[in-house]
Amino acid sequence: MNEVYNIHEPSAERKVSTFLQYYDNDKTRRNYRDAIYKFLSHVSSVDANTPEGLDAAAFAYLKETASGRPVINDLYAAAGNFSRQYAPATANLYIRLVCTWLNDCGIALTQRDRQRVFNKNPSGRVGPPRGRAYKEPFSCCL
Repeated sequence: MNEVYNIHEPSAERKVSTFLQYYDNDKTRRNYRDAIYKFLSHVSSVDANTPEGLDAAAFAYLKETASGRPVINDLYAAAGNFSRQYAPATANLYIRLVCTWLNDCGIALTQRDRQRVFNKNPSGRVGPPRGRAYKEPFSCCL
């Protein structure tokens, strides 16, 4: 699965449908398919509503990246779009899944690039409660 493919030649291994077969769980497959679909829909104009359309959109996108299209800019744009449309945890999940798919396609991102993409999104973690009401909840009653 970590093999680097030649992007210039069509390969069944780079199809999204083939990539999804690596995973046994239907929910996992659906999450990957949704994340890749939403990413490709945001960064490309190819219709990806069907599995064949998703494979075609993925192939077209990978071909563009082989010609020099900067993937990191697409990830920044998609991360911003995901953070506006979805809850922080879902947005981070989608970006993480897209990064995994890109890595499987032979497009390796540096750790620094990944951190920059994820730092653009909210963490999705709930922080401690703030405000006077939380610090002194029963002070009015004592």
